[in-house]
Amino acid sequence: METTKVTNREIQTLSQEIQIFAAELTKTVLNEKGERVPVNPSFLPKFHLNNFSVAVTPFFKNLEETRIEMVKKLGTPSKDNPESITIEEFVKDENGEQTSEKTKEFLEFEKEFTLLLDAEVDISYNPMPLSVFEVLKIDNFYPTLFKFMK
Repeated sequence: METTKVTNREIQTLSQEIQIFAAELTKTVLNEKGERVPVNPSFLPKFHLNNFSVAVTPFFKNLEETRIEMVKKLGTPSKDNPESITIEEFVKDENGEQTSEKTKEFLEFEKEFTLLLDAEVDISYNPMPLSVFEVLKIDNFYPTLFKFMK
């Protein structure tokens, strides 16, 4: 088990990369007989990715809950989306032309959320052995996730 500092921004990226990588690990294709077969049949990569995901998920959930609370605090609820924040408003410039500018609520949200994303947290995880992932057929690159492989 290792512990390392990561930013909430990295947690957000890890969550996205884990979802996409998991989809690649469970992807199937049709073989010559018309049967669905896994592209990556090995169980071990899925096992290690799941264990790592368990370590990261609580941090991502906390980040998302905090983001929603910030939107509720600074946003204006609407019938269609009670958890929304108006990003821009239309104003007339000195020539009477209509332009748009960010709302003060959105600017405040952006400032607070950026501080939150830049904050560091300590995560404890079991490093994923790189050797388990060597034979995989994947279509994407996962720079943040790959930092947690050894």
